[in-house]
Amino acid sequence: MDTVKEFAPIFWFHENETYLPIDVQAMTRISDLYKKDQKVPFKNAIPELRGLGKDYYLSLKDINLGYPDPNKDIITSPHGSGPNAVSEHIKQLYNSIKSSYDHIIYTRSGTETIKKSDFDANVWSGTWAPYNSKIPGDYSVIQYFPFYVYNDFMNKHVGDWDSTVEIFINKTQNLTWVRTYMHHYAWFSSMGKSNQFQNINNWLKMWQNLGNGDLGPIFNLNKHPFIFVSLGSHGCYPTPGYTLYGIEVKIKLIDTELIQWVALADERQIGKVCLIPGDSEITKEDIKVCLRNSKFNTEKLKVYKYKLDPADNQPWSTFKGRWGNRSKLIGWDSPDSAPNKETFRITKNIILKKLQLELKTGYKPFFIIQNYHGLL
Repeated sequence: MDTVKEFAPIFWFHENETYLPIDVQAMTRISDLYKKDQKVPFKNAIPELRGLGKDYYLSLKDINLGYPDPNKDIITSPHGSGPNAVSEHIKQLYNSIKSSYDHIIYTRSGTETIKKSDFDANVWSGTWAPYNSKIPGDYSVIQYFPFYVYNDFMNKHVGDWDSTVEIFINKTQNLTWVRTYMHHYAWFSSMGKSNQFQNINNWLKMWQNLGNGDLGPIFNLNKHPFIFVSLGSHGCYPTPGYTLYGIEVKIKLIDTELIQWVALADERQIGKVCLIPGDSEITKEDIKVCLRNSKFNTEKLKVYKYKLDPADNQPWSTFKGRWGNRSKLIGWDSPDSAPNKETFRITKNIILKKLQLELKTGYKPFFIIQNYHGLL
């Protein structure tokens, strides 16, 4: 079986989520095209993006996200000014076209061989010494790239490549890791045998009993890993629940006080809305049976199918511009195309860099205040 299909994820979304992964053509249909902030002729066809450089970008009509001067250019839309008005306008626009397009996850795969001589064994010292023997091997790497028309989170992204999933299969060692990421930070979770866990609640209890920052295994159904996308169609995690992000701040009053400032929260759900690979053996009934085995109510379960489509050799594959409205507000600018990013090249050096950095770091970088693995 094609490994891309064999390991295609099952994506879980929050019940209040508006935006699901979609064909990139949906974005071009409702956008203007700009070059260096000047609108250029555009017939809203994907092939027109071929070979265009970094000075081009797509832009939803009549939307401003604080560009080019956030001190002068207000956030505005035909529905009024402010982030909520912009979100409401885009929501109505999206709902008017979404039925015309398939849910698509774009993919890439490749192979690399890593030898023990390829990396510094000192990286894996002390309690990490066993990885000196686990890392070398023949790897298959599979990448899954969702695309969203809008990222409706605290910050707003138009044309967002997000919740990318990578699967690293060390065929020599018979080890499989699933890489999920959020806010420029990624996690490697192991994936054991097919259907290793039969009960979702017991699997979550195992995560809850882990040490602070430790990573448990991914839940999978016939080798298809469960992936949990945060409300706002951004980022993805190995578990449902919530994550609080922020920083610790020292405030000097009479005495110095250390407080935790929560900047944002990510919420993920299971049992409400999911996307399954359409070209696979997984069916809606399989999802229902899996949930019922764990005493979930499936009456309101929504299951949609997605198509797999290679990310390379597409008419848009050589488009180096941005996929949505520009913004000078920090964290609001449209992202680059994920498949074109250096970090998603399948090379020996990049694979090693990810393994060495992220296998050891665990699930609690300094800006995560709290993780809850469980049901909302």
